[in-house]
Amino acid sequence: MNIQLLLLSLAVLTLSACGGGGGGNSSSSDGNIETTSPGSDNSGSDSDNPDVAVDNGNSSTTPSQPTPSQPKPSEPTPAEPDSINQATYYADAIGETGYSLKTALSRIISLGHIDRGYNWVFFNANDRDLYFENDGSILDIYSENPTAADPYHYVIASDQCGNFNSENDCYNREHAFPQSWFDRDYPMRSDVHHLFATDGFVNSRRSNHPYGNVSSASWTSRNGSKLGNEASAQFNGTVFEPIDEFKGDLARAYFYIATRYENRIANWQGNGTADNVLNGTANQVFDSWHLNLLKAWHQLDPVSQKERDRNQAAFAYQGNRNPFVDNPQWVNVIWGQ
Repeated sequence: MNIQLLLLSLAVLTLSACGGGGGGNSSSSDGNIETTSPGSDNSGSDSDNPDVAVDNGNSSTTPSQPTPSQPKPSEPTPAEPDSINQATYYADAIGETGYSLKTALSRIISLGHIDRGYNWVFFNANDRDLYFENDGSILDIYSENPTAADPYHYVIASDQCGNFNSENDCYNREHAFPQSWFDRDYPMRSDVHHLFATDGFVNSRRSNHPYGNVSSASWTSRNGSKLGNEASAQFNGTVFEPIDEFKGDLARAYFYIATRYENRIANWQGNGTADNVLNGTANQVFDSWHLNLLKAWHQLDPVSQKERDRNQAAFAYQGNRNPFVDNPQWVNVIWGQ
């Protein structure tokens, strides 16, 4: 009798184990996560550049698909901020002098350069006033007043041009080295090392005039930037003069262009008004009057923290650096005192 009861108990336990537990088909939302592109640019082009195509990049993808912001497999990926070891980055230039140094630097800063396209991503993230008013507005080199209140402020993105008829209408992007001088070609057109957020109207007044020292101003912006006749006896023509605070920034942008595009710049002399500035060589690059001006501005306005931060941001964004921000002494090593 005890044996029969034991067998009956075992049978009941076996049936319970096989027939219960209806939760095996439950689902989890974790398996259906949808991702979107992290680096999309939702902005349009400048009002004076309607030919620029806009990729809004708002489509969703699954994790297994590459997003539009990912570099192609053949492209190097830029380093993250603060990951640069300058001794390693500039190692191939150590020991070089004169134009040989410029050529070595050209190879270095060309190697990692990725053309990110002509859009607003870099400027809206990095051309912010964290240095003067420290209010996060657009840091416009043509309206910033370093020692007093700015004449006006631009809100990121919402104040982008747009149409303009006067100062304080909207901001766009200034090519310090005018687009017509390199025939609006890439990657020069999208190279952020010589692009700056500026008031659209002042940008249009500057046009493609060379930078210079104005002796007699025909027009002055609200922060003191001037358009007028060049003060030097070596050049007779109209020039645009920014305020002293940004003269070094622009000079070092020009030295960067002369170095990064060493293998192309000798062919630009005949483009637009470039002959006013370029001498048709790959070495000196600039006419003597303009080279002397750039060197003087470089000395007048030393590298600032704003420039260092922007140089680091540009490196993280497009993969190369301005060597004359990192090592200002190289201007004299290459072009002389």
